[in-house]
Amino acid sequence: MFLLSGHAEIIDAGAGTVTYKPITEGFEYGVIAFVQDGQFHIGHKAQCEIKLDANAGEIGWWGFEITMTGGTIPIEPPTGLNQVISGYQPPKAVNFSNTPIFQLGGQDFANSKFAHTTGNEINALDIVNHQSAVIGDRKPKADITIGAKALSEVNQYQQAWDGEEMPLLLEHGKVAGEKIRFQYPAVSLSMPTPSDIQGALGYDIECTAMDHADGVYSIIFS
Repeated sequence: MFLLSGHAEIIDAGAGTVTYKPITEGFEYGVIAFVQDGQFHIGHKAQCEIKLDANAGEIGWWGFEITMTGGTIPIEPPTGLNQVISGYQPPKAVNFSNTPIFQLGGQDFANSKFAHTTGNEINALDIVNHQSAVIGDRKPKADITIGAKALSEVNQYQQAWDGEEMPLLLEHGKVAGEKIRFQYPAVSLSMPTPSDIQGALGYDIECTAMDHADGVYSIIFS
């Protein structure tokens, strides 16, 4: 799904990592097979938008919005289909024990909500002599809710007003083979909105991923 959403896949066997970074050309397409109303279907020229919600006290989940061209074609199920799942790891809740790193601007913050989206805008063309689905625009961002610090320590209102850019980092999992790391080299902040975190003051902030020499963002599995 990462390949179908405009990402390059970088496998480093020595380091034991698989990294996905957004690309601007050479997008891959896919064929999606599914069962609807008891009928097997095939969809062609598929690309997708990816979302992740990782809220404290909950199990994080991925969402995929798939765009296909030419509709879907009911067919007889191909023979020899097998479901292969290997190395499956039971999911663990996002919390103090399982999520060791959350930083904004190089500082640790209490974090209760984190939502990433690739922000893909997919245009589907189905016209005479031409069918395609293409990522026409992309606006990646992360919506976060963090614990508020004293303004004398860090003033995120001023940072948003000044258009300051800063890194954003989230890492979930502590054991090799179970880790996922979201790394944004530079994000700009929306004006914080006060929020309640179980009786404590927090801020809701939209973090827009900005262009950077190290890429817009990276999603690293290790």
